[in-house]
Amino acid sequence: MTVNFERESINLSELKKNESSILLVEGDVIVPDVNPDIKKILMTDAQPAICEKIYENGKITVSGDLSVNVLYSPDISEEGAPKIKSLCTKLNFSDTFSFTGENPSLSVKAEIVAINCTLLNSRKVNLKITLKLSLKAYIPSELSFISLPSEELDAETKKQAVTIHTTPVDVQKEFIFSETISVPAAKCDIEELLKTNITVVKGECKVSEEQLYIKGTVSISTLYSGFTDSFIHETMEHELPFAETLYVEGLSDDCICNVTYDVKDFSAICQNDENGDMRELLISLTICANITASKIYDVEFIDDLYFPGKKCELKREKKILKRGITEGQSRASLKNTFSLPKNSSALSRVYSVVSNPVIREYSLSEGKLSLIGDVTATVLYSDTNGALHSETCEFSFRHDFDIDANEGELLCEYDISLLGTNFNIYSESEIEIRTNVEFFLRLTENFTVDLILECNMEELPENTSLSQLVIYFVQKGDTLWNIAKHYNTTVKSIKDANKLESDLIIPGQKLLIPVK
Repeated sequence: MTVNFERESINLSELKKNESSILLVEGDVIVPDVNPDIKKILMTDAQPAICEKIYENGKITVSGDLSVNVLYSPDISEEGAPKIKSLCTKLNFSDTFSFTGENPSLSVKAEIVAINCTLLNSRKVNLKITLKLSLKAYIPSELSFISLPSEELDAETKKQAVTIHTTPVDVQKEFIFSETISVPAAKCDIEELLKTNITVVKGECKVSEEQLYIKGTVSISTLYSGFTDSFIHETMEHELPFAETLYVEGLSDDCICNVTYDVKDFSAICQNDENGDMRELLISLTICANITASKIYDVEFIDDLYFPGKKCELKREKKILKRGITEGQSRASLKNTFSLPKNSSALSRVYSVVSNPVIREYSLSEGKLSLIGDVTATVLYSDTNGALHSETCEFSFRHDFDIDANEGELLCEYDISLLGTNFNIYSESEIEIRTNVEFFLRLTENFTVDLILECNMEELPENTSLSQLVIYFVQKGDTLWNIAKHYNTTVKSIKDANKLESDLIIPGQKLLIPVK
């Protein structure tokens, strides 16, 4: 007969695909007729945004765009003319990933690896941007296990306790942020907006049932041209707080949550203030919150069972689960001293510093997991003669997490988020660059459980020839449970027959085993 069981189940999310690809996005930018010719490229940066993720016919298609800003020195000889002009464009990209299975839940992150800007002629620029796409595809699953036989049968059971890690949430949620910012009183009116850098810095994060309350700061760095007696270039900084409540399916108050932010669909429109002066910027952007949440289940299930005096056959299934090793965030300031090229004129003013941190690899050794990468920083500055220059430097970093794990079949998920870039002018030829970042690490490992799916039980014949008493000498690796199951008796009867007070037995020990 088939034995009925009381069953329990938990919902899991299986990571079926974790893959990255490298794309080369290329395009040309033509200088608009209203802009002067290009004399020299000064600075180029780009902001990626994921626009669409589609699963169809065994393929996942990811598409998006790159918002690119190019600053250049115009080929103008007139005294007092602007020394910086800008070009803005968008480049589209797409890539496909193969996937076999049900309709997955998708999470995609895009990051800039390298930017190459080449001046083809005075009216045309070629852009080559190396982009990394990181895709995760999840499938919902259910883990079902037996807790107790539902019928009143004399069953001997052995239980196993495990801790299971799952990722119920890995999604992107978008919301609109808009605000009007003003030029500080000591600075001149806006003649032309050249460049706006946006960084979203996370703050408080509160988790509740299917809701996430987030707070943070939108940090805005603006470079613009103004006019007094001649064209001058000014910078201004603003920090604007935000707070939002997001509905997140699958989130619960016992989840460990991490949030990072990307910016998309950004616009900055110059407008007059109440006095009619061009001293305001209407900032509008879409903030994309990248939300990932972990959940831990402590589960106890029946690992083995039998019915003394009866024949018992078990049908089993092996299941691969995940165990959490460590998870957390760590902030750091990655510092580097940048020196001007030899024979350069003395540094006068820094207008902009743009940093791009990238993790290249990780290593695990002696209880430490190290995230290894580099930062590419571009500095736009003027010298004491008023000439504009840009220099790019690259420096490496290594950030360590203390972990309690050995090398092996580990799944390492990591990320780095830019929180902002600061600088100090040390001297006429040296600048200290500080790239403020937050590292995220999630380390898990696989383990296998052998779950009981079904149990069939039969009565043994009454005229069994089994002995009523067996003398047994304990072998290495034996347990009372295994011995009792082998002889179809109970652990209690063996302990009673041998006057044992605990389950401890040693090799060579003689046991009397009463057999039913």
